[in-house]
Amino acid sequence: MLTKIIIKNFKKLDSIEIDLDSVVVFVGPNNSGKTTALQAISLWELGMRKWAEKRLNHSKSKQTKSVVINRKDILTTPVISARQLWQDLCVYEDIEIIAEGFTKGKRWQLGFEFAYANEESIYCRILQDEYNSPVEFPIEALNEHIGFLHPMSGLASEEYRLENRDAITEWFKKYLITYIDGYNYWRGKGYKPMANL
Repeated sequence: MLTKIIIKNFKKLDSIEIDLDSVVVFVGPNNSGKTTALQAISLWELGMRKWAEKRLNHSKSKQTKSVVINRKDILTTPVISARQLWQDLCVYEDIEIIAEGFTKGKRWQLGFEFAYANEESIYCRILQDEYNSPVEFPIEALNEHIGFLHPMSGLASEEYRLENRDAITEWFKKYLITYIDGYNYWRGKGYKPMANL
C-alpha cells in the first residue's frame, strides 16, 4: 500500500506531500490539482515499471542511467507535448515523484526524477542518494498496482466553463437531454424513459 507521495514540479504542483495511509478524498475547485496528484502517482508507477524492466538486474553503473518514456505511453495524462508535464512548461528543472509504502510487512521508499528529452519523450531515472549512487530498489514496490479512472472532466484539450445557472441550463438543453412527448432523446436518438425514477 502506498502511504505517502511527494511531488515536485509536476504540472500545477510545485511541491506537495500527500499522506495516503488512511482514506484520502481530494476536494477542490476545477483546476486546483486534484487530478494532477493522481496523474503523478500513475506517472511514478509507469516510471517504476519501465525502469525495473530495463535496469533492475544490471550493474550499479547501468542503474544510474535513464530509461525513455514516450508521452503516448503516459495514458493517464494525455498531452500534445511532453513539455506540458512540467510546471509552467519550464523543463529546466526535473520532475521528482517519491512514493513511500508498506508492502508485505516491509516499509519502503522509492523516488524517480523525470527529465525533459524532447516534445515526444522524457527520461526517467531512479533518485540517487547523497553520494550520487542509485538508491536500493525495493522489490516490494513492484507489488503495488495503481488504477486510474479518468474523471469526467479534463479529458478534452479544451473545456467550456459554465459560469452561471442560465449557461448551465442552455448547455443541458443543447447537448444532453431534450424531452419530447414523454420520450427522452439523447442527441437525437430516442429511448423510453426508465420507470420508477
